[in-house]
Amino acid sequence: MKDFNDVENDFDTKIYFRKIISIKNIQALHESWIWDGINGESLIFYREDLKLGNKEEILDLISEYITLQKTSTTLVEKGKYVYFNFNFNV
Repeated sequence: MKDFNDVENDFDTKIYFRKIISIKNIQALHESWIWDGINGESLIFYREDLKLGNKEEILDLISEYITLQKTSTTLVEKGKYVYFNFNFNV
């Protein structure tokens, strides 16, 4: 099991919730956070585990785990991780 211990957060981001999960045998880190007055969530995957090509394929993968609110989403690749950010609230 991977530990995600080296996931870096911005110094001004407060993490409320952090849990390692498995979606279709792919491990991810689920975080709930606040940054600059915006609440949101992230699913963080190891890039090497994610053999998907685009955002729609990731949405299909995670649909078993989460229900998206009617907000935008972002997909960011940073180092060895892929961040899927969602459920933004101001």
